[in-house]
Amino acid sequence: MSIASVVYTNSVNSDVIKVFKNQYKKHCKIPLFTVSDKDADHVYKNEEPYYKHWINALEKIEEDYFIYNQDDFFLYDDVDTAKIHELVKTLESSSWPYIRLIKTGSNLSVSKPLIEENNLYEVGTDSFPQYSMQATIWKKDKFIELYNKTKAEKWFECDAYEQVCKESNLTGLYYYNNEPLRGARHYDSTIYPYIATAVVRGQWNTKEYESELSDILSKNNIDIDKRGRFL
Repeated sequence: MSIASVVYTNSVNSDVIKVFKNQYKKHCKIPLFTVSDKDADHVYKNEEPYYKHWINALEKIEEDYFIYNQDDFFLYDDVDTAKIHELVKTLESSSWPYIRLIKTGSNLSVSKPLIEENNLYEVGTDSFPQYSMQATIWKKDKFIELYNKTKAEKWFECDAYEQVCKESNLTGLYYYNNEPLRGARHYDSTIYPYIATAVVRGQWNTKEYESELSDILSKNNIDIDKRGRFL
């Protein structure tokens, strides 16, 4: 049983990935694998479809489990590595394909799976979105299967993910330990404390993370006014 952390980025976000890497190194000991069009562990071509970027990258890593990240998922506190490994063991001993590390979405189920973990809940077939681009522990083969079936050309959550998840009966779990609501429909995570997300419409998300972002950007020598503030 092993796990890696995978972050997806693009060279247009060089300032963002710089901060991500620094924060990750500071707060997490799980090996990090980078995916980008330049200077990464896996380098993709921008003209390739988005889903191929991920599939080709994941085929390069040895680990059977990985944490999905985007470049603006800035960690602001230490990751509970022991708990992450416990959750990987839960996936290893079950048929569940993934565990979200954050409570997010609408119409989430409050049903508990039949496993020994008090803070895990079923996402539920009525939840939206079924596939969430938030920090998630995935079984690598299940993620590749989803992306191969969806064949998304561009990076964004689209109806194709929902359709494939429903057709494939692909639904998983989420971790929630009574963390506070942060945005309109997502909560903080005590085991993977990250900003979800740091960039909104090209600007820094000071609307939801004023304190955390101001501190992080200052320490990383980032001029917040270059991108501006999303308020």
